[in-house]
Amino acid sequence: MVQNAKFTKKMRAMRSEVKEALVRGVERNAEKVCDEMRLMLAVQYPAVAAKVEIGWTWGDAPTGSFTIARASNGAETTALSVAIYARGKQGSGLSAAWFEFGTAERVTKSGARRGRITAGPFFYTVFRANRQRVQASLRATLRRAVKKINAS
Repeated sequence: MVQNAKFTKKMRAMRSEVKEALVRGVERNAEKVCDEMRLMLAVQYPAVAAKVEIGWTWGDAPTGSFTIARASNGAETTALSVAIYARGKQGSGLSAAWFEFGTAERVTKSGARRGRITAGPFFYTVFRANRQRVQASLRATLRRAVKKINAS
C-alpha cells in the first residue's frame, strides 16, 4: 500500500467531493425524469395530470405511491438512495397506477358500470427511456469530480 501524505489527503478529499458531485447529479437527473413523466401524463390524460403527484425523494417513497426503481449503493451510502414515485394527490380518490397499467371493467356494488381505463404508460416508459442517459450523466459527473481532485 502506498503511504504518501499527498495521496492520503487526495483520497480523503475525494470521498466528500465525489459524494457532493453525485448528490447534485442525482438531484438534477431525478428532476429531469420527473418533468418528463409529468409531461407524458399531461399529454395522455390532461384532466388527470393535475390530480397525480409525480416526484422524487431521498430514501423511501411516500405511502400510497408506486415506484419502478430505486437507486442505491449498499449500506454505506443509504443517504444516496433515491425513489421516483407517482401517486394520486390527497383527496383526489385516484391511483396513479390505474393510468399507468389500466383497469378492467369496473362495476360498483349497486351494479352501475364505471367503464375501464386504458393503460397509458407515462411512468415506466419514461424511466426506461432515460435510464442509460442518467447512468452516463452520473458516470461523467463522477469522472469530472475525480479529475478535479486529481488535478489539485
